[in-house]
Amino acid sequence: MLQGTSFCPTLKSQDILDVMRQMEIPIMEEDLEKPTPQRVQIWYEAFLFILKGISLEQLGNDIELLDLTDYPESHSDDIFLMSFYQNMATLLHQVGIDDFSLRDMLKPEPNRVRRILSGVCNFAMFRDDRMPTLEKYTVQADQQAERLDALQQELEQVQARIQAIRAQREHEAPQVAKLQSGNRTLYEELKELKSTQAALLDATTTIKSEKESLQDSLGSVKYAIAGLHDELSKLKSRVVHSPEKIQQAIAELNQDISSTRQQASASEHESRQLRAKIEMLEEILDDLRSCIQQMSEAQDTRGQYEDELRLLAREKESVAQESSNLRNLAVREDQLR
Repeated sequence: MLQGTSFCPTLKSQDILDVMRQMEIPIMEEDLEKPTPQRVQIWYEAFLFILKGISLEQLGNDIELLDLTDYPESHSDDIFLMSFYQNMATLLHQVGIDDFSLRDMLKPEPNRVRRILSGVCNFAMFRDDRMPTLEKYTVQADQQAERLDALQQELEQVQARIQAIRAQREHEAPQVAKLQSGNRTLYEELKELKSTQAALLDATTTIKSEKESLQDSLGSVKYAIAGLHDELSKLKSRVVHSPEKIQQAIAELNQDISSTRQQASASEHESRQLRAKIEMLEEILDDLRSCIQQMSEAQDTRGQYEDELRLLAREKESVAQESSNLRNLAVREDQLR
């Protein structure tokens, strides 16, 4: 709704008559020239009913004003007049007239009446122009209100279900607590059984490992016994009853041992040389990797340096161009002077 402003354009008499008649409010042109309190009251009553939906019965039953007096029956006319004035002043304030007073009702003046009627008629025409849009938004507002009521009812139903669930939970809480306690007891027992099972599995695994180890040891012992038997048989077959042959065999064995020791010493020396060469090669490889890394870093540095050189060259060209532009501008200024 329009809010108060002190400016309200005054309509021509014929425009006022046309708008009033469109609202089915009785009015003559002479009424504008010589308004009476009775005529303006009829117009204002119609304005209140058409634009705000307030009837005469509602004006006479203003509870706030009735509470101000101890004798509402004897002051009914005054209460009606004050209620009428207050509602009319509110309406005119909303259409842009802020200086409405009781004098405009009791002693109406033509210019004031024309100004008040112009404001109400302007508002009525504006209202008629905007009525389709208002009705559209009113329908949308009603739909939203209906949807809000439906959602409110649904919310109340959900809240009721929640309360029922809560009550059921409170009722079942002792039994649930008892079952939870039983579950905790069973859980602890299950943990103990799992611990016992794990210990038994570990013990079984250990026993199996020990059994396999003993079986391997037994097989090794059997194999060693068989080898000893074979060796014993071989030794028995090689037993020599002549001392000279034994001494000769011992001498041969000593020679073989000496030769084997020499070969082992030579092999150990060769192994040490190979290890030294390998270590030297590894150091060379480390040096090569370090050189490659340094070359890569040098290439990166060179690339950055080249980029900086190119950037410097571009900046020099830009500075040269700016200097040339400045010289050209200086020459033009000299020419303009």
